[in-house]
Amino acid sequence: MDEVLTAQGLTKSFMAKGKRVEAVRGVDFAIRSGEIFGFLGPNGAGKTTTQRMLTTLLPIESGTATVAGYDVAHQPRQVRQHVGYVRAGPIFGTKSEVCGSRGPPSSSPPTTSTKRTPCATAS
Repeated sequence: MDEVLTAQGLTKSFMAKGKRVEAVRGVDFAIRSGEIFGFLGPNGAGKTTTQRMLTTLLPIESGTATVAGYDVAHQPRQVRQHVGYVRAGPIFGTKSEVCGSRGPPSSSPPTTSTKRTPCATAS
């Protein structure tokens, strides 16, 4: 089976209160087509930061990653055409918006359309 997602030596640091903090240090994994993969760890372990790097929302500081065979750092447009990312997090107030850019997953190839589906408001 082909690997659909790989990460080798991923690192990411941030400046906090004048000090460099390592959020991700040397993450390595490979996920093959058809596998179920759990990304678990304690709060502050770098799970969200790693996911943001893999989805091109944050630049990779060092290391390499591929998604669907595309290099995350050098082919971000192609990577974004092959991923969907919904961050779970706190909901502020009494409503949250649910928006989509591509609709439900399908077996058809991704499109390059910029048309977005409308947002639905839930109480």
